[in-house]
Amino acid sequence: MTAVVSRAALHSRCGEVVPLDVESWRRPADDVEIAVLADLRGPVMDVGCGPGRIVAAIAASGRMAMGVDTSPSASAEASQRGV
Repeated sequence: MTAVVSRAALHSRCGEVVPLDVESWRRPADDVEIAVLADLRGPVMDVGCGPGRIVAAIAASGRMAMGVDTSPSASAEASQRGV
């Protein structure tokens, strides 16, 4: 199977180009994100959850979480993660 490499960037009006790490959108939550999430109390709703990586991290800690996203492809990825 061939890996798909996505190249995306933000382009400002003044010509500045900021590359975006699209694959980070799909990776599991990292240690810093997990530490921030540990401080959340009660059920969590992630609006614009994308592929559900943060919702998955919250659920893995035993807490209730729900993700909402209008993108069909993001919702499909979240479903594949089981969230």
